[in-house]
Amino acid sequence: MAMTEVVPGLWLGSRPDPSKIPTLHCNGIKAILTVGLEPLPLPSFRPFKRLYIHAGDEPYENLLKSFEKAITFIEENINGGVLVHCLAGVSRSATIVIAYLMWRFRMSFDDAYEKLLKLRKINPNDGFVNQLKCFEKMNFTYDPSSEAYKEFQSQYPYLEAQAHMHSLFLPAYYSCRLCRPCEDGELFTEYLEWMNNHTSEIQGKLYCTRCLAKLGSYNWCGERCTCGKWITPAFHFSRKHLDEIRTPTLAMTTATQRPGTATEVDRTVGSSWLPSD
Repeated sequence: MAMTEVVPGLWLGSRPDPSKIPTLHCNGIKAILTVGLEPLPLPSFRPFKRLYIHAGDEPYENLLKSFEKAITFIEENINGGVLVHCLAGVSRSATIVIAYLMWRFRMSFDDAYEKLLKLRKINPNDGFVNQLKCFEKMNFTYDPSSEAYKEFQSQYPYLEAQAHMHSLFLPAYYSCRLCRPCEDGELFTEYLEWMNNHTSEIQGKLYCTRCLAKLGSYNWCGERCTCGKWITPAFHFSRKHLDEIRTPTLAMTTATQRPGTATEVDRTVGSSWLPSD
């Protein structure tokens, strides 16, 4: 694990493993922001304050919408020491740290990038660079209604499509994402933000955020579908624990309750779901 102190209390580095926890303590780090495809393992990292942002290192990945959440976490924990990391500390986590520098010091993207580059080898992908430039144009906020954001979206429409892929209305049959339609009542989805409080370990159960009824299970290492295909990561729901609520039009969103409730479980198949009684 290689770490660099960017400003007092803010560190940028690669993904730490449990053997490096003493190094974190020696550097006064009490909080960790993870940007990646799986969170840090528990219970090893349980003593640290943690924020997990699910993101791959792809140009179409929308990190822009997570900037404010990440900046707030860093600002709240910087006095106690905070590490921001992805896998190598080069692209995803560097993007978050650049966004923080831009916000805190009201720096341009170019200045923030050069400041960080002098301290550490970084290389945010082109998609992240464009998002940081949009962040600068929006005056270091995330405002989808702003002219700067609308212009950005017109140039990079795939980000909008990716951000709303879970709310597309599709035919009401259920299929494994990797193979043929499944007819045994099983359902796999992609990672959804409401799962954040339930998925900090490698595997476990998924519960309704309102009534705590069990909805399914997850495994960051993957799970084999009944059709024989391996799905990684796996977020697995059983339809016997869910009620289907049809949406009448394509334009309507699938969530019928406040964000974070179980209605958001199945945005990928075009229906809303609630836990059965």
